[in-house]
Amino acid sequence: EAGSIVLRPGSRAKVKFEFSQRPEYIRPGMRMLFRDGRVRGVGIITAVPDSGPAPIIVK
Repeated sequence: EAGSIVLRPGSRAKVKFEFSQRPEYIRPGMRMLFRDGRVRGVGIITAVPDSGPAPIIVK
């Protein structure tokens, strides 16, 4: 993506991401470890956006 910031090993940054497979229970202050192929990251959750009320599914 044009204009993207590249993080190298040892770099520090605030990042925003979303879970792609299923929702996860997280809260500020929790430690986080993620990996996707050869990409890995560790950090601490600083904020969780309010997702609002759960959607109503009519079948």
